[in-house]
Amino acid sequence: GWSVHFGIPRETLDGPVDRSLTLLVAGAAASLLLAAALASLAMRDIDHRRRAREERANLALTLSEERGAVAIEAAELGTWRWTAATGEVTGSSRTRALLDLPPAPGGSGEGRWVAGDFLATVHPEDRGPLREALRACLADQTRLDAEFRIVRSDGTVRW
Repeated sequence: GWSVHFGIPRETLDGPVDRSLTLLVAGAAASLLLAAALASLAMRDIDHRRRAREERANLALTLSEERGAVAIEAAELGTWRWTAATGEVTGSSRTRALLDLPPAPGGSGEGRWVAGDFLATVHPEDRGPLREALRACLADQTRLDAEFRIVRSDGTVRW
């Protein structure tokens, strides 16, 4: 009935396990910090690329608008936009001159008119087809491409 007992200090027995646990926790913390740093760098890179792409798109749009404006001016065309919700037509100074509409207040380049005043310049025979084209444009969400005659204040008719 003999028994044998060994006495090993707790620090000697648990020391390697404690060191391993400490290294494991430190490694996990370092991995989390590294992952956060990499995610931050990736987000910065994505944001930088997005901003660069937006700047290029804005520059391309500006150049396109400038070219369009030059082409419209060279062709002596007028441009106008009808806001259906407000019943207001906004147009260039060339549109005002072509349609013989009253000048914009303050002499600015763009003028604003009530849609009824704008349509009143259209030749009576062309008003119906133009209204139908406008309705179709709004219903189909497409651009309006229409030709129509106008009657100027001096009675002359122009296309």
